[in-house]
Amino acid sequence: MVISLLILLLRTFGLFWILGGIFAIREAMMVRFLDRAIAQITLKKENSIFLCQKRTPVKFNG
Repeated sequence: MVISLLILLLRTFGLFWILGGIFAIREAMMVRFLDRAIAQITLKKENSIFLCQKRTPVKFNG
């Protein structure tokens, strides 16, 4: 009786840890995806600002 209850508790605890691990992995993947997306967006903005700053008006002496 006591052993079967202990086995049931350990299996329940193990299932809890497995589900928690799956949830943590999915959240970590989503955070990594969002970080990469934000980095790409900011990189594109920085590149366009950098290109705009390099263009200087040409002055003609005349």
